Amino acid sequence: MISATYSGIARAKAAGKRFGRPPILSEEQKQTVTERLNAGISISAIAREFNTTRQTILRVKAGLLQE
Repeated sequence: MISATYSGIARAKAAGKRFGRPPILSEEQKQTVTERLNAGISISAIAREFNTTRQTILRVKAGLLQE
């Protein structure tokens, strides 16, 4: 039973299926957030613009620093 579950998960991952909670911002929105951050707009202002939390914007910013 467990091996069937694990093999099903492995097949789904191999097919490109994503697991977990869906992302709040699309890739296009993340690009726009990046442009706003580079322009010097505050994190709070960007979060209000996208109707999301500051933490979401900070995650996008952290992703930029890792690249």
